[in-house]
Amino acid sequence: FYVLRTSAGMAQIEGRTLAIGRSGTHDRTCCAPNGRYVSVEIKSAKGTPSPAQLRQKEFIQRRNGIVIIAHSVDELRSSLADAFGAQTVDDWEKLGRAKKRA
Repeated sequence: FYVLRTSAGMAQIEGRTLAIGRSGTHDRTCCAPNGRYVSVEIKSAKGTPSPAQLRQKEFIQRRNGIVIIAHSVDELRSSLADAFGAQTVDDWEKLGRAKKRA
């Protein structure tokens, strides 16, 4: 599972406000082992996606991509299991743990 951090936001540098990334970009852009595009937006327990993030979600889903708005690790795992199957997610986790030990 390839994951790229792709967050967007604003930064204040020397009194200037700079936009970083494209508005609505989700926090993680992923490529599943089967080649499927997965975009993950990470939110706090009460966080909600911005209008730009919702537009991005619709754009991705219209192109057969998967978008997950996750408020916790458990919610992320559950959404991945819904999309790919629980056994597949278990296999990915085992592979990840094995790579960490190597």
